[in-house]
Parts: sequence; structure tokens; C-alpha cells
Amino acid sequence: MENIKITFEFLPIFGAAWVFLAWWFPGLKQWYEQLSSEYKQLVNIGLLALIAVVASLLSLAGLVKIYPVDQGWYGLVWLPFVDLMAALIANAGVYKATNYALSPK
Repeated sequence: MENIKITFEFLPIFGAAWVFLAWWFPGLKQWYEQLSSEYKQLVNIGLLALIAVVASLLSLAGLVKIYPVDQGWYGLVWLPFVDLMAALIANAGVYKATNYALSPK
């Protein structure tokens, strides 16, 4: 089996894409819009943190090459954490921009 190579910048891209998915898919939009802003933040943080942990575990198992396993804690803890912070920033920025641009005037 050939290892899949994905750069660790995939999480910020997913964080930005999640906002578009939550905005445009009808069933998902209705569910997401019913949440209070605190729960929206928790959903965003939880979803992106879960993806970072799963990606780190898949890298450790050798199924995908996202984070460098040979660098120890730096590759399996620090880089996913930095990736998560960038994803949260991207997610919040896109959410604010889409809310401003797409909200009824």
C-alpha cells in the first residue's frame, strides 16, 4: 500500500471550507443556524481538533503522511497544534466575512 502524502496545511483549508458547507447545505445550514454563537464556536473547535487528532494518529499508524512521525512530539503534537490554531483563525475569518457579505442588508 502506498502512503498518502498530504501537507499539514490541509486543516486550515478544511476550517475555511467548513464555513461554506455550513452556510450552503440546506439541512446543515438549518441545524447550524439554530445553535447559539457559543455552541457554534464549540462545534468548530471540536470538529477541527478531532480532525487534527485523527490526522496525527493516522500519521503515527503510517496510513497517511501528514505530520512527520520521525520528529517525535514536535511532529505529532506541536505541528498539529499549530495547524489547529491556523485552522481556527481561517474558520473565524471566513465566518465573519461570509456573515458580513451574505447577510441581508
